[in-house]
Amino acid sequence: MSDFTPTALETENPTSPETSCPIEVERLKVGYGDRTILTDVTFFVNHGQITTILGGSGCGKSTLLKVLIGLLKPTSGRVKLLGKELPEDGWDLEMRLKFGVLFQGAALFNSLTLLENVALPLVELRGWDDEAAREVARLKLELVGLSRAAHQLPSELSGGMKKRAGLARALVLDPPLLFCDEPSAGLDPITSAELDDLLISLKQQLGTTIIVVTHELASIRRISDLVVMLGGGGILIRGPLEDVMHSKEPAVRNFFSRNGQDKLWEDSYHPKKTSEITFIPTTSHQMTPPKPASQKPETTSDDLLKHPPMTPEEFDRLGKQETLELPKDKPAKEKHKLQSLDDLEEGGG
Repeated sequence: MSDFTPTALETENPTSPETSCPIEVERLKVGYGDRTILTDVTFFVNHGQITTILGGSGCGKSTLLKVLIGLLKPTSGRVKLLGKELPEDGWDLEMRLKFGVLFQGAALFNSLTLLENVALPLVELRGWDDEAAREVARLKLELVGLSRAAHQLPSELSGGMKKRAGLARALVLDPPLLFCDEPSAGLDPITSAELDDLLISLKQQLGTTIIVVTHELASIRRISDLVVMLGGGGILIRGPLEDVMHSKEPAVRNFFSRNGQDKLWEDSYHPKKTSEITFIPTTSHQMTPPKPASQKPETTSDDLLKHPPMTPEEFDRLGKQETLELPKDKPAKEKHKLQSLDDLEEGGG
């Protein structure tokens, strides 16, 4: 495979001693045991961009996300966030405070109000008193349009409201980076579009650099500055959205046109002179044949706060939960004193 050639968007802010990208991935190889999932993955994300990681089911989107947030150790290659290289044992607490994560299922505590849910990281990780933490939490809820729902429980909310509450919690520490795992999953088209607009607003108003893992075509078209499409065990194509959507490669066209419905493809974008993009044939990646998945015991939910961070399996399980439960024997006055994974029980979702 030839050396990586930056796209037009990336060459505006090239990686150099003077100028660095907040997210840098170079020659990444990752897998589970002796099963390789992704090989030779390279891309750079500029400040204030929304980058969508997309591809078909099982292509490695969630695996790549787990590497970026430090839950999965790569086999080889380099990952850097905000100029710091990913250590062998994952990101330390100081680094994890610099990025937020919006889980697929929101993962809110069902016995805490929205205000308490959003304030929790400030109390646990910053050591703030409840009053100060709740004041900042109110501002974040207002940012996502939930100020009137501050004292409601997650069980009283719609799916879209839970997602916005999860987003407020992910932003409460004012992180420069935000990772979103399938934010539109389970939402109706109107609610999904509203969430897309909220992510765009965060980019424009706060300058947040955002990574979104998704396969939702409407969201991809609406929010993407840079597209990284996975397939065949590596990157299939990467580049600005308009350029990728007008690629002539059959695999890319089929993805965006839903199995070759060219009218849908043509109606999505008007022709435009394309800048440089990079297409990587799937034949350049040799993926190890998958082994039958072994049955593992189900893991419990994580409180997002423990160190070292949760395992990839815990991330998968937690990410699909809409709510989490505090243990029944935990006194109400100790709601904010969770210490470990054992302090939680799985909630409904």
